[in-house]
Amino acid sequence: MNDGTTYGRLTALIAAALVASLAALYSSIDYRFPTRIELDTFRHLEGAVYAADVPASIPSDTGAAWNSPLRLFEDEAELGPAHFPPSLIENRGRGAYVHYDGQIQLSASDNSNPNENGHRYTGSCRHSSWRVASW
Repeated sequence: MNDGTTYGRLTALIAAALVASLAALYSSIDYRFPTRIELDTFRHLEGAVYAADVPASIPSDTGAAWNSPLRLFEDEAELGPAHFPPSLIENRGRGAYVHYDGQIQLSASDNSNPNENGHRYTGSCRHSSWRVASW
């Protein structure tokens, strides 16, 4: 065997080992959003508007080029409209919400207090391809 062939095989072997190591490392880390976020503590802001904390790593409605991927559910029914300005949530209510700065501001579907109305509130994300730290 000549030195060029041995060097080429050794380089290929090292490259394959590196790729396998990186693939194993990458597959062991879960970068997806939580599949479901339980919301169970709400702070009253104004009118029918309440706020709950969500993972700050989820992109929020503060970006100009995209909207938050967070969807909000009351029991199993999806609330909305989403991406609503807080001042309009206060006036309209009826399930409107906005997500920004690590919190979701929302109104219950009947404008009641989500801490006392007996409904279960959850959030989920439309996209799992965003890479974020876990909650």
